[in-house]
Amino acid sequence: TPARFMVRAAGWTVNDGGGVDLVPDDNLLVFPASFTVPPKGTQNIRAGTDLAPTDVERTWRIVLEELPDPNPAAQQGTTINVLSQLSVPVFMAPRQIRRELRLEKPVIDGAQARLPVANTGNVHALVTSVTLAAMRDQQTVVEGRKEGWYLLPGAQRSFSILASAAWCAAGVNRFEMRAFDRDGQQIAQQALDAREVCR
Repeated sequence: TPARFMVRAAGWTVNDGGGVDLVPDDNLLVFPASFTVPPKGTQNIRAGTDLAPTDVERTWRIVLEELPDPNPAAQQGTTINVLSQLSVPVFMAPRQIRRELRLEKPVIDGAQARLPVANTGNVHALVTSVTLAAMRDQQTVVEGRKEGWYLLPGAQRSFSILASAAWCAAGVNRFEMRAFDRDGQQIAQQALDAREVCR
């Protein structure tokens, strides 16, 4: 069965839960605005803008929404039609790239920690995971990990990490925080005295 799609471009942000919030932005043009793909077929989509690169990366998403069949075949009984929607990020690099990721002081409440991560650079960072470890000298007492996603320039996200025990356990004297990219490479690290965190 052929599939019909509508295409549009939008700006976007990432909310604190890691989801995408689309915002109106007509500076990216896409063509065609709608099309039909036959079974096992393909469709190219062109995108362009009149804007020039600036000091900060520009970003959009191309959103594809499947449309219902205008002439559905008659079927007996109850049927459920599932329509697809997906979006693809588009980035325009700034005039000069500056990558900078900052791990802020975590907020601790028993076994719950919120670790703020700020992208102070001018391009997006793909933070696929962050880790937090409560240390007693060189021994790890409590540790946790949280999966992540895109962090756009100028944005900050707090990662909620639930541990198996209280973070500020007896003897903990240091906290270590790390962020990793999709290849598992460390892209940011920070260590803090436990006295700054466990108050």
